[in-house]
Formats: sequence, structure tokens, C-alpha cells
Amino acid sequence: MDAARKLLREQPTAKVSIYAPEQFDSLPALKENLEEAMEEGIEIRGGLIPVSFEGDGRVQKVRFVDVKVETDPVAGQRRFVRGKEAMDVEADVVVICAGQVPRTDFLPSQILDERGLVRCDRYGRTRMARLFAGGDIVGFKATVADAIASGKRAAMAIDMDSHSGEPPDIPLLGNSLLPSFSHYLGIDRKETGKVLAFEALNTIPVPFSAAFRPEKERPGQRRKDFREVSKGFREKEAMEEAGRCLSCGLCKGCDLCFLVCPDVAIVRKDLKVFSVKDDYCKACGVCARVCPCGVLEMVDRE
Repeated sequence: MDAARKLLREQPTAKVSIYAPEQFDSLPALKENLEEAMEEGIEIRGGLIPVSFEGDGRVQKVRFVDVKVETDPVAGQRRFVRGKEAMDVEADVVVICAGQVPRTDFLPSQILDERGLVRCDRYGRTRMARLFAGGDIVGFKATVADAIASGKRAAMAIDMDSHSGEPPDIPLLGNSLLPSFSHYLGIDRKETGKVLAFEALNTIPVPFSAAFRPEKERPGQRRKDFREVSKGFREKEAMEEAGRCLSCGLCKGCDLCFLVCPDVAIVRKDLKVFSVKDDYCKACGVCARVCPCGVLEMVDRE
């Protein structure tokens, strides 16, 4: 999307099209970006993959065949199953957007491997003192999860390096290469508790307010330059949007539990902090049912 929209801004009168192997409803792009690209006049076609670029000295035509994308449900890897139907598309310029690779030509050659990537150990330590690396540049899987994991490993090594020590023998999590940070710090794993579902909220007393949609520049105008498409929030609009938060699982001091309790068992401890007096509470559950934030919960006691 970024490449196509940039080309359009470089040549506002050109016809820019996107061809992708994925079908339109499964394109790896934000819905907002797809909508904005089409508003600007960019054609998007899915289910096609290029098989040849033809021309005399320069590209003049691209041949596509229909394709079906299949995803391994376990590994998450994709494979393209080509069909037999072909089509030719005339083109003056072709931009291949097949991902990104790290640039390492500015790095010292002694820390690079034969692929041009940074060579490091499991903790991200390179051959140079106090130089650590992680993410795509070290040649692991090019995923966000692996990049975060490599940063976590390097953080341990940097901490140990600052104390002139060696990373200890730390248990690994599952079958991964990721060491346990809680074990390294010598603390117990924190229990996060259950996640509050929307169904647990009482939204009846919450007035409905629609989400704010920031105004955008007109498509014909924004394709002429690189100005921001969205005009963003003004202070008042930002405050109103933040006010739509339902405060899931956190008391916001609405007083409903305090007002509806038939036994005066809800006590205000502070300006917006309430507690339940066990001596008065008969576990009728009224407070839990009316709570708009899902803070109160009925549990069995011994």
C-alpha cells in the first residue's frame, strides 16, 4: 500500500494498480489503508501472481496467473497453488513489494556472516565488545515475536555485562530458545488473573456515544503531495473519545453499587474507592449485576 500510494503522489496522473496473490478480503494490509488507497484511485486486484516480465530493454508487460493461497494451520507457513488462467497487463513501471531486508553494509565485516547478517550467540552478543544485536538482522525468523524474544535475551546479556558477569544457565521456556526472565530476576511468575469479557459488563447505564472519525483530506488533494491524510484529533475531540472508555475491570466511582445495596454493605473508603462489609452483606448479588465495569464478582467462600 505504501509503495503504490507513494508512486501515485510522484505521478498524480498515472494509473497505479496493485496485484497480490491474496484475495481482497485477506490482503495483509490495514482496512483503513485499503480504503484510502481505493479512494485515491488505486486499483487493487487479488488472486494473481506474476510469472514473467516481458519487454525489449525495459518492462512493457507483466504476465499473471491466477493463484490460491493455502496456509498451514500449525506452522502458519503459506504456499501458492497456481492455476492455469493467465492474463497480460501492460506496464511502464513495476515495483516488486516482497518484504524488507536489513541493511548491514555500514557494519564492521568481522561481525557479519556469509549472508551479510550479524553473527551473534543466543544472547545477542556479537564479536565486538558491548555490541548486541537482535531481530531480523541476526537471521532468525523475521517475525515480531522473534524480534521481541531476541531483545529479551539481549537485555539479560546487557544487564550481566554491566555487572561484569556471564549470563547464568537459565531454564528455557518450552521448546523455544527464550530464557525465563522471571527465573533470571529470581521472582515468581505473576498471575494475571482472568480476562474480563465484554459480556460481564452492565452497559445499560452507560450512554451510547459513537466513535469519532477524524476528518481526512480529500482524495483528489492528498494524491498531489505527502501531507497527512488524517487531520487527527483536536483536544476536545480527544478528551471525548477517551471518555468512551468503559473502564473494564477497574472501578470508576459511579456509585451504583453504593446506591442499590439494600443492606448498606457497600462502604466508601475514599473518594472513588469502595469496599464490602462482610458482616452486613447477604450475598444478594445486586451490586455485581449493576456494576458497569465488571469489578464486582460473586464467588464461593468456605
